[in-house]
Amino acid sequence: AVHENVIVAAGKRKGSKLRADDKPEPAYAPETEVMEKIFAEIEAGWGIGGWGVELADFCRGIAYPGSRQAEAAGITWADVSTATGFLKIEGTKTASAKRSVPMTQAFRVLAERILERRKKSLGASPLRTDRVFRVAEAQKALDRACLVLSAKRVTHHNLRDYFCTRAILSGVSIRVLARWMGHADNGALLLKRYSHINDADSAAQAVKVNFGGAS
Repeated sequence: AVHENVIVAAGKRKGSKLRADDKPEPAYAPETEVMEKIFAEIEAGWGIGGWGVELADFCRGIAYPGSRQAEAAGITWADVSTATGFLKIEGTKTASAKRSVPMTQAFRVLAERILERRKKSLGASPLRTDRVFRVAEAQKALDRACLVLSAKRVTHHNLRDYFCTRAILSGVSIRVLARWMGHADNGALLLKRYSHINDADSAAQAVKVNFGGAS
């Protein structure tokens, strides 16, 4: 079985370049059940003035499209197209970070829910230039939720790792996923970071190979 709570991070420290002889070191991506409990705890624990919902939705806004923290904070309603089903991400980290990606069903539902909430609070539809999320970070909320649930600490980047893990386990190709994540290396980094998932999936796929009754 594939264990979703362990992923492999490339490089020895933040900002370091991965060499061919570098050994990946373990990092953390929560299982789906744990992640949803964390979102729910954020809503419950920061409920005054509705900020619990805003904080939880910001975390979902990273986890469901796999955006970076700053990218999620910058998403406007003009970037969300329910007509085409694509989300425009104004990434600035690299040339390939600025991208348009297909919305997952989870993100589409999230955006629709937030839009209805905005309409009720404003009495009208938000402007296209308005930002979708009202907060730009949620680390304190994540830390508190993980403490309450006795779960391992989750960071903004772990939310992005969570998306990658779910995408790979759902059968998304590494090359396609690399484009979604704003990588320009056709998936080379992802292959290193998530090699254990690919290995487990490879073994599972081998069972499906049929030689017409040959033993």
